[in-house]
Amino acid sequence: MTKFAFIQSHTLWVDLLGVMHLSSVLKQSGHETDIFFDNSRGSLASYLEKAAPDIVAFSVFASNNQWTLKSADFIKNKLHYNAPILLGGPHATFFPETIHQSAVDIVCRGEGELAIAELADRIKKGLSYDNVANLWVKNNSNIFKNDPRPLVKNLDELPNPDRDIYSKYRYFRWTPVRFFIASRGCPFKCAYCFNHQYHELYPDAGHITRFRSHERFIEEILYVKSKYNLPIVYIEDDTFNLNKNWLYPFLEKFKQQVNLPFQCNLRLDLVDEDQASRLKKAGCDLIAFGLETGNEELRKKILKKNISNREILNSCKLLKSYGIRIKANNMLGLPGETLKDAIETLQLNIDIHTDSSWVGLFQPFPGLELTEYAIEHGHYYPADNDKIEKSIEVSFIRGKDTKRLTNLQKFFYFMTKYPKSMRFFIFITKFRNNILFKLFHKLWYVHYVYNYVGLSPYWFFRYALKHYNYNT
Repeated sequence: MTKFAFIQSHTLWVDLLGVMHLSSVLKQSGHETDIFFDNSRGSLASYLEKAAPDIVAFSVFASNNQWTLKSADFIKNKLHYNAPILLGGPHATFFPETIHQSAVDIVCRGEGELAIAELADRIKKGLSYDNVANLWVKNNSNIFKNDPRPLVKNLDELPNPDRDIYSKYRYFRWTPVRFFIASRGCPFKCAYCFNHQYHELYPDAGHITRFRSHERFIEEILYVKSKYNLPIVYIEDDTFNLNKNWLYPFLEKFKQQVNLPFQCNLRLDLVDEDQASRLKKAGCDLIAFGLETGNEELRKKILKKNISNREILNSCKLLKSYGIRIKANNMLGLPGETLKDAIETLQLNIDIHTDSSWVGLFQPFPGLELTEYAIEHGHYYPADNDKIEKSIEVSFIRGKDTKRLTNLQKFFYFMTKYPKSMRFFIFITKFRNNILFKLFHKLWYVHYVYNYVGLSPYWFFRYALKHYNYNT
């Protein structure tokens, strides 16, 4: 048996589906897994001494890459813990050169379930794993760069995600928020997403988007419902309405067998009245979508997302006519964006009567097509790369209105709820960002979360009292 320890930062207090999928495959193969949230170097050292894992793994995003490398360095070069350190996840997939870092032994690219299971089997048997597909492996001074294996075509061959791995922590035993995913792969290639690189990683994959069967997906939901008293189903697929031939039969079965309210992500140019009607009948409570920007030229030419404002307005009106709440995801601080452009984004959110608006500041992570555009046009300098992870609440895009756009983000959600406040808040964006702006943003963020989830603070308190397990 090989024991895997997945390490997460306490600032990323979320149960990652990727970790749960890897854990389920490893357990199915007879191996042991554990998760540890690192909140101090002392606690991490104590955990590793007690747990004694055979391999230490990190799921790496662009936003936690620097933290991961520092943690790996602490484990390898300060504690001198001699188990291999494995990096997987999006950042490792697109930047496998991280293998050259002294503390990193293995990098897993792409879908990792089969590769990780093979790695664990070889470690158990004491065999070399230099040639395991998907893995870049460091062996002394040699680095073995293995090609990715083919994508898993039939997702039903994989076990359901292992949600028990997180249950050692009380929060994950009582939280009502549980996420599900029915498909993998996205056919679109928006400039602000790494998806275009994913297509390059699997050039011969054909249909990169694959769906689980209705039976297996509903089986997972029903299991979680029975074990965790699930109030709402959150379906996290990037574009849940991508395939109507899959979606419509699923909605009927979901209503018959699960019969819970659910939320999902849609692409608005694929929505029609028949679809809106079916979603409502099945119990759809809220749909989220990428509005990104209210300026069509920015959205179509710079972001490469070919959806018009007219399509957004019509689809939102249609969904709301069926009583489905809508959540718009937005970005500010885009390369070349002006305050006028940002106000167009704000106004479009108001015009569609969004029930909830998420707005983030664009972060020019390395490798994004939009980041390359920003560099090419003098809006960003790669020397700032290491600063991004330290503060994602500021913009690193250089422009005449950048400071005002950063301030506007702090008041954006409030203004969508109370449009008459626009003139005042747009005026005060001229002032320097300060603690009052940040405090206002955090207070309204709490309101946003409850509004998005659809559960009141009182509901959370009542649920916690009923289900909270005080054992560690």
